[in-house]
Amino acid sequence: MTGALVLDHVTLVVADGPAFGERLRAEHGLGWFPGGYLDHLGARSHNVPLTPPAYLEWLSVEDASVAAGNDTGRRLLDLRAAGGGVAAWTVLVPDIDAVARRVGVEVYDGTTRIETGPNAGVLRRWRTVTGPPHLPVFIWYEGFDARLERQRGAYESVGHTSAPGGYTRVEVGGDPRELAGWLGPHDLPVTFVDGPPGIVAAYVATARGEVRVP
Repeated sequence: MTGALVLDHVTLVVADGPAFGERLRAEHGLGWFPGGYLDHLGARSHNVPLTPPAYLEWLSVEDASVAAGNDTGRRLLDLRAAGGGVAAWTVLVPDIDAVARRVGVEVYDGTTRIETGPNAGVLRRWRTVTGPPHLPVFIWYEGFDARLERQRGAYESVGHTSAPGGYTRVEVGGDPRELAGWLGPHDLPVTFVDGPPGIVAAYVATARGEVRVP
C-alpha cells in the first residue's frame, strides 16, 4: 500500500449478524458474507466488501464470557445491550510500528480464524494500535497484496446490486484538534458534528446514492 492513511472499515455491533446483512441487501443492494471468528472478543465478523481495501463490518457476540474479559469486548456487550450501534472506525497504515511510537501505544498482535470454506482453520494475522474508544483504530495486515486479491474476489461474488464504492465520509463528534493529533497528516473524509466524542455514522457511495450506516 501507499504511505497515505486509508479508511479501512467501520465496525457496528448488532444482535443478529445474518439478519442485519439481509436487511442491507434488501434495502440497499449490498451483498455480504459471514467473516471469521475473533477469538479475543468471542464475536463473529460479517462483512460487506466495498471497493478494496474498504469494507463494512458488523459484529455479533457469540461468547459473552470471552467478551467480558477485556475492555473492547465489554464495550461490545454494552452496545449490544443498548440495541447496537457504531463501535469503531479503523484506518489502514503502512507502518504500524511507526504509528505506535508516535502515539505512545503498544501494538496488539491479533488473528481472525477462518471457520468455513477452503481456508477453514487458517489464522489471518493483523496488528493494531488502539487508543481511547472514541478515536479511530490503526491497523496493518500481514500479506496485504494477497488480502487485496481476496477482497476483489469477495466484491465480485457477494451479489451486489448497487455497485458500492468506498466511504464518502464519516461523521465524528468531539475535538478536531484531538483527532488531528491522533491521526497525524491525512486526507480522510471526516466531517465533524455536534455530539459526544466518537464516530456517529458513515456513508458509502453506491449507484443508488449514498447509504448511511447505521
